[in-house]
Amino acid sequence: MRIVSLCPSNTEILFAIGAGKYVVGVDSYSDYPPQVRELPKVGPDLKVNVDKIKALSPDLVIASLSVPGMERNIEKLSNHNIPFVVLNPQSIEEILNDIVFLGSITNTLERAKSVVDKMRLEIES
Repeated sequence: MRIVSLCPSNTEILFAIGAGKYVVGVDSYSDYPPQVRELPKVGPDLKVNVDKIKALSPDLVIASLSVPGMERNIEKLSNHNIPFVVLNPQSIEEILNDIVFLGSITNTLERAKSVVDKMRLEIES
């Protein structure tokens, strides 16, 4: 699986759940964990370069609507028939659900559930 992440938080989640090995490109602001800095950049979160994304031949792009204006990225991806999923969590619970969702689509579900369990413990303490 080849993934391009268009949002730093999604990039960090992918690496936290063990799906970092699938990430082949990221937005210009993704910089953690450190190995992300070596990955190809596809542009800033509000102005990604679709040609750079296409050149990476992703099986999936993980997009976000966390910042107003990011819907333009969705339009670009759709217009170029690039497969994508959009995350738009509005609460802590939705963030945790998105982590599990990413685990399910990257075959890292057990690790994702473990990350969520640890986060829940920290939230509750």
